[in-house]
Amino acid sequence: MLISGIEPSMTTASGFPGPTWKNNSNITSGRAKYPNAIRSLIPYFQELLALAEGYHRETGRHLDVYGVIGELFGAITYGIKLNKNYAQGADGRLGNDHVEIKTITPFKSKDEVSVKVSGNFSKLLVVKINSDFEVSSRMVDRSKLPKRPNL
Repeated sequence: MLISGIEPSMTTASGFPGPTWKNNSNITSGRAKYPNAIRSLIPYFQELLALAEGYHRETGRHLDVYGVIGELFGAITYGIKLNKNYAQGADGRLGNDHVEIKTITPFKSKDEVSVKVSGNFSKLLVVKINSDFEVSSRMVDRSKLPKRPNL
């Protein structure tokens, strides 16, 4: 299933709705902005994002860390409790909801993600990392997703 068609009126300055992170942001002073933040993950998120950006700027290549960056962003900004690596089902829990996290990487040409219709999740968090390594997101209830794949 492809998820696309974000309405421009719903977007932030980065072009994607929801919380936004710029690599020079100081989230440690943003308790009001991110009240559910799992604060212990912030340094790992910051370091991975800086590493991915620095590596790309130096080599022109991308490291395979964007999915982890997206999951950490969900934990920090929404308070999602992440599941163990390679656990069956969703990537984490937010209260009673199972959350699937999909990340749009800086080298993707379209703002689309694919999810398994058979997946065990009630919410989908789409995290976008743009070419300037700014991170933003959009949380979608499963009930709002198309019932079948776009053909």
